[in-house]
Amino acid sequence: MRLAFVALHRYVGLSLAVFLTLLGLTGSVLAFKEPLDEWLNPRLFRVASRGTARSPLDLAARLEEADPRARVTYVTLRSAPGLSAIFGIQPRIDPQTHHPFDLDYNQVFVDPMSGESLGRRYYGAMVVDRKHVIPWLYRLHSSMLLSERGSQWLLGIIAFVWLVHSCVGLYLTLPGASPFFRRWRRAWVVNKGSAFQMTFDVHRAAGSWFWALLIIMAMTGLGLRLAVPLVRPVLARLSPLTPLIFDRHVERPSDDPIEPVVLLADVIAPAEREAARRGWLDPASSSEYFPQFGIYSVRFHPPSDDDGQWGFGVPSLYFDATNGRLLGEKVPRAGTAADVVMDAQFPLHTGHIGGLAGRIVVSMTGLATATLAISGVMMWLRRTPLGKSPASRRLAPTA
Repeated sequence: MRLAFVALHRYVGLSLAVFLTLLGLTGSVLAFKEPLDEWLNPRLFRVASRGTARSPLDLAARLEEADPRARVTYVTLRSAPGLSAIFGIQPRIDPQTHHPFDLDYNQVFVDPMSGESLGRRYYGAMVVDRKHVIPWLYRLHSSMLLSERGSQWLLGIIAFVWLVHSCVGLYLTLPGASPFFRRWRRAWVVNKGSAFQMTFDVHRAAGSWFWALLIIMAMTGLGLRLAVPLVRPVLARLSPLTPLIFDRHVERPSDDPIEPVVLLADVIAPAEREAARRGWLDPASSSEYFPQFGIYSVRFHPPSDDDGQWGFGVPSLYFDATNGRLLGEKVPRAGTAADVVMDAQFPLHTGHIGGLAGRIVVSMTGLATATLAISGVMMWLRRTPLGKSPASRRLAPTA
């Protein structure tokens, strides 16, 4: 039985090795995605001017006037001192072709005091330069550069197989004889010896020390990629699950968006009054329009809070863009047990739930994931006819 699990662990690990190496290395970098992006592109994210900020809605209107092909769908309502205002862009429909205009950008950075455009880029473009490298790494990590549907199932299946694979790996570290804990202690240390012995020890020790974190990464990866088709239906059988706001609306195709009747300017004030009524203390700091659903979201968080990426997230209100009606709210850590589990997927996977310490832990887990994959391949290569050695043959039954 143990030899069967060894073979299963070996060949499943080999099939996952490339994916886990890429996911681990990119994930270790993306744990610090926002500060790294800002460090690489200070001209986009930082401003020297100080004073009273201009109306972000006026700035958004100026952007649309400058390029009638563009629709501003994301607005930074309040910027922290020294930081630019970020505007998200989606193309409007070309009346000649009835398809979206072909824009070469989807983000614009603006000095909130002077109104000067600091630059723009296409977030997720297949370009590896200073401006695009972090968004490109994010796209690589979250989709393997595939389509949304293709990457959803590929990465979801990888996460599930990785989860089972990690459990088999833990089992293989357990000694089959007594004294149990004295023998098991060997799985947690790296001893001096041959190159194969040290590679084996690194592989086993990394898996032992990071096992719980690897399980969390695999489970949350599964939860993020297969949330709608798999995870939410399963959770709903265990605990009531609050439907998402977008579940109640039919998604329109990208070439048939809903034109808003109510402008964002007419939504902000009612949103702030509603937030005050609910006792939310943070200001309205960002808003987004979803053309395929005809819905505005208004989020409430401190401007310096990485756009609400820390912790479990931030509270949001949703409004109908056709009549201004309040559609509902999303409050992190509120609702049923299943709601809290779903809310925890992203902050656990990225480390935001633990602030700086959480990001460091996730980054180290990414490096451990890549180390496990690479060391596993190295051990397998030593077992091939060209790489076999007496040491590798001795360790083969327990590797």
